[in-house]
Amino acid sequence: MKSFCSAAILPALCLAALLSSACPKRPTAGAPIGRLDLWFVDSLALASPASVMCLDPNGLLLPTSVGTDILSADFELRAEPAIALPQRVAGIQGIEADAFAIYLFDDSRLYRLDRSRGLLSPLSSNIRFQGGAMQASGELVFSDGYSDRILTFDPSGNVSDINVHRPQFKPGALALGPDRSLFVINQGMQEMAVFDRIGNFLRACPLPAAVSRIAVDDSLNAYLLERSGSQVWQVDRRNQVRKVSAEELSLRFVAFDIAVHQRWLYLLDRGQCIMRFRLAAD
Repeated sequence: MKSFCSAAILPALCLAALLSSACPKRPTAGAPIGRLDLWFVDSLALASPASVMCLDPNGLLLPTSVGTDILSADFELRAEPAIALPQRVAGIQGIEADAFAIYLFDDSRLYRLDRSRGLLSPLSSNIRFQGGAMQASGELVFSDGYSDRILTFDPSGNVSDINVHRPQFKPGALALGPDRSLFVINQGMQEMAVFDRIGNFLRACPLPAAVSRIAVDDSLNAYLLERSGSQVWQVDRRNQVRKVSAEELSLRFVAFDIAVHQRWLYLLDRGQCIMRFRLAAD
């Protein structure tokens, strides 16, 4: 059942801003510019707390904090049956999924859940998950905080790395664009760096604030969740930066995670509910 999870939820436009200009190359991003239109639509209260979420082909998946099952909802925020885990995975730090498998990361390991057979298999250890995404080909892409590399894991079980070249590269959160371009929060340079599918550098934009998560829409606009959880920044294809905050939306939320599907933006608020927003068309 849908229910409102914030005491002050009102449909709202976000900020009106100033003149447009490009984001500088170094060392800091300028003040927000332009206008980002964002409207609150609805929310779904979760049956159990969750700390992370991801998209799959049919909606959103959220592993419960106790690590015994995975909550599910479609893109309209209608709750779906939970997916039981055959064994408990404690301290889940990340989740990614496609139609065939769900990948879970704890504080040092990667697991694969076969969706048809319900089998959970440990795949790799000594991994510090920083962010991940799924390729249309079924390859899992994730950033590893131990090796400071972008790694891929294919359905056959082969692990390789995307050979990106960028100074002081310490990859954090990441996302994939519809053209398979790779958007990475480079913590070493405090920037959002964009690479092509084989790791060639395309562009970068200095971070406007400390960022915990990133999502990318079909038009290659990036959405950055500030570490505080109360602000979302948009960086468009021209490196123009826009911002919206909970206060500007007349809402109260502390988002743990962010996702974008078509013209919808989703926030996981305090691990207790999913909030859905409508994005303005480009």
